[in-house]
Amino acid sequence: MVSVGGGLGSFALVDQLRSLGTSTDSIAVVSIFETPYRRLKTLLENSQVKSTDRLRSDSQARIDNPWGFPSYSMSEARTRKSLAPLARAALEPIVMEYFTPRADLVYRGLERESGRIAWTSMVSLGPALAIRCSRGGGYYIVKICDQSWRRLVSNLPKLPLTNNNDQVDWELSPCMNTDIREIVAREFPGTLEWVRDNLSLSPWINQECFRKGDLPNHLEILESRYVHLASGYTSLNLDAAIFGDSQRPVHVGETKVVHTYHPHDVDLESYIKEDSPVIVRGAGIAASQELNRAIELRRTNRSRSKIIHVVNSGDDIALSDTTAIEDLKLSKLNKLPVRKFPFVFPRGAASGSLAKELTRKTPRDLVGTIAALGRPSSPKRKVWESNTSLAQDQGWLTTLAGTLVIDHSQDQAVPGLMIDGKHDRITVKRGLLIDCTGLKCDVDEDLLTDDLLACGIGHKNSLGRLYVDQQFRVNVNNHDGALFASGPLILGCSCAPVDSFWGLQFVAQEILSQLDLAPKILSRGQKNTLVAWFSWIRGARP
Repeated sequence: MVSVGGGLGSFALVDQLRSLGTSTDSIAVVSIFETPYRRLKTLLENSQVKSTDRLRSDSQARIDNPWGFPSYSMSEARTRKSLAPLARAALEPIVMEYFTPRADLVYRGLERESGRIAWTSMVSLGPALAIRCSRGGGYYIVKICDQSWRRLVSNLPKLPLTNNNDQVDWELSPCMNTDIREIVAREFPGTLEWVRDNLSLSPWINQECFRKGDLPNHLEILESRYVHLASGYTSLNLDAAIFGDSQRPVHVGETKVVHTYHPHDVDLESYIKEDSPVIVRGAGIAASQELNRAIELRRTNRSRSKIIHVVNSGDDIALSDTTAIEDLKLSKLNKLPVRKFPFVFPRGAASGSLAKELTRKTPRDLVGTIAALGRPSSPKRKVWESNTSLAQDQGWLTTLAGTLVIDHSQDQAVPGLMIDGKHDRITVKRGLLIDCTGLKCDVDEDLLTDDLLACGIGHKNSLGRLYVDQQFRVNVNNHDGALFASGPLILGCSCAPVDSFWGLQFVAQEILSQLDLAPKILSRGQKNTLVAWFSWIRGARP
């Protein structure tokens, strides 16, 4: 089995395979990072989610524990030597808020389980460039070889951060899939052209094609009967009208625009200390996290910054034509409601009657249902509610409905940023805009999935993601092998919460049941599941 991606989607499947007795020699993980939670941790820390903050996941949905027991609440109770986490989980959601795990607890669990299953021994570093079906059965995976990628990373300590030649450490960059395409094209010139010229657009290929093409030294070929694709999100969801073609922060006049997943801790604190306005755009949990962080920094630094929360829908009070943000009296504006839900999808979408209903829907009907269930929302947390309510009452925080545009008015010496609302326009001469519009999974942007679509191995579903059937197989007729996929790449399938801890574990279990080695492994696992669980508890190797 070869799993391409190396993130939590790969980890969920590999963890279950290893827990049920599969040897490390039978598994390979193609990844650009050595640790499975590297990108997750980077994105969370960049979006102001510190190690002590809580994630948006259920207590029993443990990504590091196929059994889900002990739950995150039990582990936290043991760590803190307190019954409070257990009480919160038992009394949710009526008496107390939903229990969600702390980020550091998730990181520690993933680190512990990675060591237990010998994750690093299965990792083959380097991005995958193409997948082809072998006429002899199974698949070929073309990738940058491990040594070449390690050498590249060791010599690539900095990546461009802004269009002003600012740089950020490689360790702090989210390094999305679109960045990988640029890095491969720049650091390995001619590689993408070689793949295009030597691999036909047919999904089938013979091994002789690689010999004829004189495989470059920095490429290698992996062969496997089963392949699992979990490449995750492709890029940050950036507003092209403001960011253009850049994946990095930009300046609009004297206003700096960053995405929530860009490193911007220093920027946020600096602008608040200068009493400059801070604009947060978005209606999800990332926007709530950014708002809460901005509020706390303003209070700590005794700043006079005004904080504007911009959402894309709703109504606000009409103002006089165009108003400068410095002159805006925020206390007179409406407090627009933001959609509040504990999780991205209802629990019923994972199991129960709603999940069964989703499996019966046609792919076209699923589009509207998933879009309605998964609209941007934020959990209701008492600390956040208290901070925002106090800030709104004091008149320096409000939520406005509108869109962000670049102001090219003739009276502007340099272009500025403008909030174009339904009844008002607010100009921003200098400040910080944090765009919290999430991540994007565009299969046409990703180097590997774009090639899969071009050669006919993969197809798009109704949401524009990668199509999979009820068994999470990519739709290609390979009689002696199978290509599976999981994670946000397959959103639009019958399992709605594919990008949650629970969803990744569920899809991994379904994939495991499709493998030919599954009957032997599952039989042994069912007889000795208690022994395997005790091995997990003790941290013993499978």
